Parts: sequence; C-alpha cells; structure tokens
Amino acid sequence: MVISKVIGIIQARMGSTRLPGKILAPIVDDLPLLVTLAKRISSPEIEWWIATTEEKQDDIIECWAEQLGLNIFRGSSDDVLSRFIAISKIANPDWIIRVTADDPFMDRHIISKLINMIPHLDTDINLVCDIPGEKKFPLGYVPELIRTTALEEASLRISKSELYHRQHVTSFLLSGKVKQVAYEFAPIRPEWRWTVDTATDLLMMRKAFQLLGANWEEIYYSKLVELFDGNPHIMKINKAVRQKAINEG
Repeated sequence: MVISKVIGIIQARMGSTRLPGKILAPIVDDLPLLVTLAKRISSPEIEWWIATTEEKQDDIIECWAEQLGLNIFRGSSDDVLSRFIAISKIANPDWIIRVTADDPFMDRHIISKLINMIPHLDTDINLVCDIPGEKKFPLGYVPELIRTTALEEASLRISKSELYHRQHVTSFLLSGKVKQVAYEFAPIRPEWRWTVDTATDLLMMRKAFQLLGANWEEIYYSKLVELFDGNPHIMKINKAVRQKAINEG
C-alpha cells in the first residue's frame, strides 16, 4: 500500500474583522487561543505549518510558531488559498489537513480519523469534511482533509468574480464530490457553535474550558459532549451568533 504524505496547515492572522487579535486571547491557563489549539492537535503523525500574512501585526504569530516548533509561511493577507498553495510547493504533500486558528476544540483524535480515511477514498474524492447542509458536528470541530492536486487545480479555475473562494480555501471544492468524515457512534450536535468569531464566542469558550479541568489537552469529542449536555447553559451563550455567508468573505 502506498503511504500518502499528509501535512497540517493552521491558518491564522491577527486582523479578524469581528474580533481583532482573537487568536492570542487567553482561553485556559492564561494560554492564547492559538496555543490551546496547537496543544490539542499536536501529533507526530504529520508536520504542522502556520500560514499567516506578511502584515506587521502578524509578526507575533511567527514568534509563537517558532515557540511551538511549527513551520511558518507568510503570504497574502487576502488570498488565503495562495498561502496553502505555496506551502504545498515547499512540503509536497499528497493531502492537507486544514485547520483554522479560532477552533480550539479540534483535537488529534479527529485528525487521526481523517488520516485513516485516506486509503479508502475513491480517486474522485478531493475533500473530506463535515459537509455543509448535512452537518453532524459542532461548527469548528471537524478540520478539512484536502487532496493537494485538487486544491492546486481549484486555484487555477477560480474566476475573478468569485474571489471569495480564495479567502475560504476549500469552498470551491464543495461543488465536486465530497466525503463526510467517518466518526461512528459520535453524538450529533450540529446546532452547537465551537468557533471564535465574536466576543460572545470567546466568552463561551472560556467558560467551556473551565469545565474541562487539568486534562483539557486530552479531552476528546464524546467527553466534551457529555460535559456540555450536563451544563446546557454553556452552549446557549453563543447560540444566537450568526455565521457569515461564504460570499461575505
């Protein structure tokens, strides 16, 4: 069996439109959101990159990447897809795990499940994710598994009238064949919001991590759901926050 090369890319920037600087906001044990995420997803299975911008304000992200032992690439602030393509030219992976830095409940367990799906995927499957419109998991829990060649092709095909696809990296691929992440017997909670876009999201995340205790780096999905089912007020905090549409950037 041919073993595929997989890398992970965390896209991160300080210039969030709704909550600037959010990725360095403290979440747990005075650790920034970015560091919290990195500790939960770190794994010897793959090499990790941070893809950030060339803006001066993102110098601090490069410092954190070095502190965490992650590879760093800095590129366009508007064309996020171009950062992924540049990293793929350097690292030459067959597949990319795409992670956004504002999703600290992601964990190495779900990443391993994605990687384990690779040998069983049909050759026309270019994206594995929690499919929009068919979601089973909280927003912000499931990373995306992307076939590198398909991403490179998408980069060439996106028209000037649809540049928002370059900001969202994988949205163009959703028009093709997509596979739902395989996670048998997992609790279904698509109505929950596990991402940080606003101050309300940040408040929820801090209160949620308070429940996890000292073992917060290792707690996986089913246990998280059990905890929040038992403390329903936590998931109600940011229930009303609206997710921006793809074409809003």
